[in-house]
Amino acid sequence: MVPSPRATGRPTQVLFVLLLAGVSFALSQTLVVPALPQISREFSTGASSASWVLTGFLLSASVATPIVGKLGDLYGKGRVLTVVLIMFSLGGVVCALAGSIGVLIAGRVVQGVAGGVFPLAFGIVRDTFPPERVGTGLGIISAIFGIGGGIGLPLSGVRSTTSTSRGCSGSA
Repeated sequence: MVPSPRATGRPTQVLFVLLLAGVSFALSQTLVVPALPQISREFSTGASSASWVLTGFLLSASVATPIVGKLGDLYGKGRVLTVVLIMFSLGGVVCALAGSIGVLIAGRVVQGVAGGVFPLAFGIVRDTFPPERVGTGLGIISAIFGIGGGIGLPLSGVRSTTSTSRGCSGSA
């Protein structure tokens, strides 16, 4: 088990990085929803197949969240967060290059592993912030997950009317 440092002296920089990770994941959850009909047309597939682009992502996130949290406890939250964000990025590349609905779904499943950002971000705030700032840090992180998800729907609506479906966040 990797010990966690307490109060690094850089909580603002840590919070900024965690907010970027959190908003990236939150946006990726909802950006694809308005684009599903366009994905269906672009890949010449039915709505039920296209819906797996979202379903696969959410299933992967649901399974990965507790596992990634435990891996963060065992191997270090920062180290595991880095791996999770690399997987998220690689999934985005797979999605952007997808030539079939199956490859697009696979890329979104890989991206879903980033659901582990939630427990890792909360743990990193708890481990690195001074005790009097932990509540504020957790509140800001929680808010950005909600705000990012809320912004994703209208942003995707605009984006899906101006580009191909793979243009949405490099993923779907």
